[in-house]
Amino acid sequence: MALKIYNSLSRKKELFKPINAGRVLMYVCGPTVYGSTHIGHARTYIAFDIIRRYLEYRKYKVKFVMNITDIHDDIKPGTDTREITKLFLLDMQNLNIRPADVYPRVSDHITEIKKLVDLLLKKGFAYKKDGAVYFDVSKFKDYGQLSGIKLKQVKTGTRVETDKYERDEPIDFALWKTGRPGWHIECSAMIFKHLGEQIDIHAGGMDLKFPHHENEIAQSEAASGEKPFVKYWLHTGLLYINGQKMSKSLKNYIEVSDLLKRYDARVIRLFFASSHYRSQADFSEKGIKQAQAGLAKLDSFPEGHIDITSEMDDDFNTPKALAKIFKAKKWVPELESVFGLSRRHISVPKRVRELVQKREQARKNKNWAEADKLRAQIENLGFSIEDTKQKTKIKMS
Repeated sequence: MALKIYNSLSRKKELFKPINAGRVLMYVCGPTVYGSTHIGHARTYIAFDIIRRYLEYRKYKVKFVMNITDIHDDIKPGTDTREITKLFLLDMQNLNIRPADVYPRVSDHITEIKKLVDLLLKKGFAYKKDGAVYFDVSKFKDYGQLSGIKLKQVKTGTRVETDKYERDEPIDFALWKTGRPGWHIECSAMIFKHLGEQIDIHAGGMDLKFPHHENEIAQSEAASGEKPFVKYWLHTGLLYINGQKMSKSLKNYIEVSDLLKRYDARVIRLFFASSHYRSQADFSEKGIKQAQAGLAKLDSFPEGHIDITSEMDDDFNTPKALAKIFKAKKWVPELESVFGLSRRHISVPKRVRELVQKREQARKNKNWAEADKLRAQIENLGFSIEDTKQKTKIKMS
């Protein structure tokens, strides 16, 4: 089966054919470094780490770029963006997310951004107003192709200077403000420098689809004259916490560093891989406990081989691939190479081994009541047992 990817631009699954055979240019929108890494970051970056790993598993040579936004409306003066970036990268490492080939910082690309803004002014796609430079969306006839917003709704001359805005309509956006770049132009400039004017995959959270990604397309294609700027757009679904949006005001804001103090990174990775990357994910204690139990089962499986390419070739369907693995009761190499789950062999405590030996003796003596009592004690210690003709198998429950 050939790999098919759901393209947010066409709103359908498409056969994956990179611009250059065997090579994939992939860009993922990175963090805005004004605070701690949170669980939403974990969901998005684990998903795209698995996708990157699978592309490499399928023998593609992937160049993977993730930007660091260190200039933005949300970043207060005096914020130590380099220290926050350092902590973000540490969180990514602790989640076993493979490092990007390049982590371009906005502050290191001001020259490239200015040149791109000047080019858009020269080509007539941008204009100056009150000391700022704006992109004129009315000049780009394909505006709205990603989000579905109609260009005819545009109100001529309506502008917005803030980096993020909620208005669900075409609106002229800032390319350059007083003394610094706008948010959207940053990604285009860094992509042009590190990957080129046309790339295979651009990925990010669903919340970035509009206006950020829509504006990236407009300014990039207007500047280069090349279409498409991105061949395949990938977006992760929204993340909820116990059915609610994550918010500090709701006291359900979970930082990755705190999460890692409570759960193994493998459990977190398995939890997110258990739902499709495009679906809405709902984080809960019940769900994470289920992932914990599932991981224990995987660790107990004997090594083996099964083919999960048909499942993963269907838009990286990790839930179906995992279901096939669990049904086969095999620990397969892809759990490590694709899912990023290193195997942990079970260490059975001495007390559990002693109880198993006593139970085996009770069964030989046909003392079934005692054997059942000992089984209950074993299960209370977090282990289960399976009786076979050859021996009693011990597993984590």
